[in-house]
Amino acid sequence: MDLGLRGVHVLVTGASGGIGLETARVFLDNGARVTAHYNTNSASLTSLSSQYDSTLLRIAQADLTNESAVATLFASVASSHPNNANAPAFGPVQVAIINHGIWPTTHQPVHQMSLGHELDIVVFGGAGDAEGAGCAGRRG
Repeated sequence: MDLGLRGVHVLVTGASGGIGLETARVFLDNGARVTAHYNTNSASLTSLSSQYDSTLLRIAQADLTNESAVATLFASVASSHPNNANAPAFGPVQVAIINHGIWPTTHQPVHQMSLGHELDIVVFGGAGDAEGAGCAGRRG
């Protein structure tokens, strides 16, 4: 079945494992151009980079808790490939799969957590301004 994804630029955050890794693979298998995001560990993305070439896959690091890093991520993935000048530009992100998670650095019971910052990171990508980062969505 053709899902109409050939050539569509998809950004998958948290693509370095689990659901994010498999989501990136499904989009790639359907012909999408995928930017697979990771924060600290890209090791699990080597399996994707060995299966798909740079015309379909880019791997990008960003700390999504940092607003300027989010804006840089969106700007850089739209332009030419950082490691292959012959690879086509992917253009602006057309589909964003917000899959990343954050983990507290210290143990804290759920009933004591303040979810404001965590919710902002998970729902709004850390930037709190998805529109300014190049996404079509609006916050608020």
